[in-house]
Amino acid sequence: MRRRAGQPPRGRTAAVRALRHGARLPGGLPGTRPPAGPAPPGGRSLRRASRGAGRQGSDRSAAAGRAGRAGRRHAGTGDARWPLQRCTVGGIRGCRRHPPGRPDPGGPAAPARTRACRGGTQARPVNPLVWFRRDLRLQDNPALDAALATGKPVHAVYVRPDDPASPLAEGEAARCYLHHSLLSLQRRLAAAGVKLQLCRGKPAVLLPALCRQLGARAVYCNRIVDPRIERLDDATAQCLEADGACLYRHDDDCLLMPEAGLKADGTPYRVFTPFWRNLRLRMTETPWQARLLPAPAKGRRLATVADPQAVQTLGLLPAHPWHEELLQHWEAGEPRALDRLDHFLAEGVAHYETERDYPDRDGTSRLSPALHFGEIAAVRVHALILQALESEADAGVRRSLQRFHSEIGWRDFARHVLHAFPDTVTRSLAPLFERPGMWLPDPGGRGLRAWQRGETGCELVDAGMRQLWRSGWMHNRVRMVAASFLTKNLGIHWREGAHWFRRCLVDADDASNTLGWQWVAGCGTDAAPYFRIFNPDTQARRYDPHGRYRRQWLGERTPVPPLVDLRLSRARALERYRQTRDSTGYGQD
Repeated sequence: MRRRAGQPPRGRTAAVRALRHGARLPGGLPGTRPPAGPAPPGGRSLRRASRGAGRQGSDRSAAAGRAGRAGRRHAGTGDARWPLQRCTVGGIRGCRRHPPGRPDPGGPAAPARTRACRGGTQARPVNPLVWFRRDLRLQDNPALDAALATGKPVHAVYVRPDDPASPLAEGEAARCYLHHSLLSLQRRLAAAGVKLQLCRGKPAVLLPALCRQLGARAVYCNRIVDPRIERLDDATAQCLEADGACLYRHDDDCLLMPEAGLKADGTPYRVFTPFWRNLRLRMTETPWQARLLPAPAKGRRLATVADPQAVQTLGLLPAHPWHEELLQHWEAGEPRALDRLDHFLAEGVAHYETERDYPDRDGTSRLSPALHFGEIAAVRVHALILQALESEADAGVRRSLQRFHSEIGWRDFARHVLHAFPDTVTRSLAPLFERPGMWLPDPGGRGLRAWQRGETGCELVDAGMRQLWRSGWMHNRVRMVAASFLTKNLGIHWREGAHWFRRCLVDADDASNTLGWQWVAGCGTDAAPYFRIFNPDTQARRYDPHGRYRRQWLGERTPVPPLVDLRLSRARALERYRQTRDSTGYGQD
């Protein structure tokens, strides 16, 4: 029920809005900067220490200078209040000159994770450059915050890769959303006095050239948990190093980074429930509140002029106007994402537990595109959920909040799985599902094409595929049904479905998309048993009992003959699995 004019806000609404705007609420969840303590690297106190080391003075000042230099080299590792960063030259094992365990001439043993450095010394930041990727926001942005903390004029850049196979490339629908998200980011950065440069090409080539042009010696970015992207980042860091610049990566993509979320024996979790239990425990032991950062104020920086034509040059929008209907369903940008989260936690989450499975109802947050493009930080969602749980007394609402919280946990789980098993983007985690005979041939692509067009004759599947094409999104319950139909009833490899979803979803996230498809197909981590095959007709009767969802997306279309017999195709799928398993001895001692 909406609040009437003049009526004071309810407890959960007030708490959500106050925390969003940086207030310190009961329970101690800060919405501002980290607690008082040593200044981050590049801050005023360390700069003073370095100046003191260069002067002729007493032994005490010289010793302080050496300590300051050592602190700059390995900042972020000795104090939990500094963002955890990694040496981009030597990877997570250290840097070339300071591997873990080797004594450092100017300080203690070098830790395993350090800032990027060149020959063991940090280049002094000059006109720092912030490299935006999937973190298109000002609030809770550690890379942007660290660059601004240097006190130098800050520049920003977004690079669209030319190679469509790049892991940083987006599908057609996601590019439409990205276009408008970049317009919003450009306006907000301009108001804060930061100009956003927009380029197209290879970051390893463009960033060093841009650093030379701007006189920048430090590039700040937020880490993306994807081994393919991290390999590209390593190559970019080496190119920057050769040019005398450094790349600083901040941990931001997950609630808990994969290296910190392993089991006691050092192996990754493959089942969600113990993973989620461990993550919540570890979060209570880490200062995650330090990652809640306010959006930068303009201060002394002069506002710049946003140039929408610069975004147009990236070529994100297609020539055909098909995207115009798609974008009627979305409002991109950080302010809109925060508004959606506010509204959902204040009005929609109360019935999330009971309504999230019904596609004809507005029972979900629809925050997935904003989380994918980083218009809102996962840690901000985490903080607001915890704050709402503190102030909520109703048991039903608390269950809904906890369920919504676990969905954020699934997002982390997908990233941890991809980090541990990077080949799962294209290969089944269970080797059995790559054996001959596990999948059926599809002559001429007839079955796949009918599925893509929503012409299978199963109304719930067809409605979902039409919703996907027209809005760039599909309800999660219907995603599972459509994926099960393709992989089990049609016997088509899950890769084909994952590829189509990546092209058509505005929230096409490789980690979550891969996890979801392998879960339904029965070949991934924490996967549903292969014999669990969704019956589209049964699912339609249960979750769309009045047919509203099907009518919304199918209209009054002429009935389409069923592509396959559901009962017969289910039996054939189970027999195909049994024969492949028995012929390979899979799962047997």
